[in-house]
Amino acid sequence: MTIRFFNAPEMSDKNLGFGAAAIVLVIWSSWMVVSRVGALSPLTAYDITTLRFGIAGALSIPVLLIFKPWRSLSWARIWALTFSAGIPYQLLIYSGFEFTPAVHAGVYMNAFLPVFTLSIVFVLYRHLPSRLQVVGVIAILVGAFLNLTVVPESSPEAWKGDIMFVLSAASYSVFLVLVRKWDVTTPQILFCVFFMNGLMFVPVWALFLPSAFGETSLPQILLQGFIQGVLASLIGLVLAAYATRKVGASTIAAFMSGVPAFAAVLAMIFIDEPIGIIGWVSILILTAGIGLVTVYEPKRRNPN
Repeated sequence: MTIRFFNAPEMSDKNLGFGAAAIVLVIWSSWMVVSRVGALSPLTAYDITTLRFGIAGALSIPVLLIFKPWRSLSWARIWALTFSAGIPYQLLIYSGFEFTPAVHAGVYMNAFLPVFTLSIVFVLYRHLPSRLQVVGVIAILVGAFLNLTVVPESSPEAWKGDIMFVLSAASYSVFLVLVRKWDVTTPQILFCVFFMNGLMFVPVWALFLPSAFGETSLPQILLQGFIQGVLASLIGLVLAAYATRKVGASTIAAFMSGVPAFAAVLAMIFIDEPIGIIGWVSILILTAGIGLVTVYEPKRRNPN
């Protein structure tokens, strides 16, 4: 007698999806720590932005030549997607790391991203959040306020970086809403976010912007180039898209709610950035709040 497990392929796909989501969590958290390391090195924010868009844009070219994603996009959509997740967004982030520890990026970028996204969706569609999402927003704001009280002695101007991270979250939330509204594909994201920004920024950087490549060690440049231009951009994007197809966007959002805590642990281990009791309390509150906002969808009203 042969026993057949009809659900085995589905279970395998689901496990692969969970694995991909876990890797994205590690990639995103590691990217924050490595970006902080880059900000503490001689490299300028312009250098790191160039590494991200230059490398990712160049590596995207074979995919773009195959799919030709620009054919299905209007110029208005191309520019909207290009700038909402492009040069201004990245410069805000990398400049913010010059003022504040890596854990602050995990707190303010990941916490305010769902808050801004909910707000934009409400303005555009009058789509009311659920009660649990409102509770999540309140928890995020409380956690963020607690985090403001934790100012390391080595970062007296951390508030400047925090503002930059909040602004970057606002910009990226616009990008996410547009991606969902226009059903943007992965090749279209590669074209708009990486290729177009690389095409515009790299020549400007080479001709006009200050650079510290000459004063930076080769291992540091290679580390930033791989993390910024390959791992956190291309590999992270592909894995996130794969995981979303296999286990759903809500599950990915739940995994990503753990980014602040995981980034804090990595920063504490690898670059010796202390958190403190209040910092951990704020992170726990934020994590719960992000989970509530991103996982629980409000019920749609029946028009009849």
